[in-house]
Amino acid sequence: MRVRELFRDAVLVAAAAAVGWWCHGAGTPVHAARGEDSGGNLAFQFLSGGEQSSLSIYSPEDRTIYVYPHVGAGNSHISCTYMFHMRQLGGAIDRENCKPGSLLP
Repeated sequence: MRVRELFRDAVLVAAAAAVGWWCHGAGTPVHAARGEDSGGNLAFQFLSGGEQSSLSIYSPEDRTIYVYPHVGAGNSHISCTYMFHMRQLGGAIDRENCKPGSLLP
């Protein structure tokens, strides 16, 4: 019974991802609406590649890009792996590791 539910959920997620991929604009970042805990507009970019897919989130307030690699594989609770901080436009980019996250939500 559990395997059947997991299979159904996987098919639904795959169908939703396929529809999203089909409807997305080529190379156009999606901007999230202003939320209470975001403090500003965030830009999202999802790069599909099966298990190598990744999610990048740009926060303009602190000029930081947060990278979540391998979002298509493993645990469904994914932590940030590293971030790029830009102190000034045209300047050097600093890569920093994110704080270790928990495996549980």
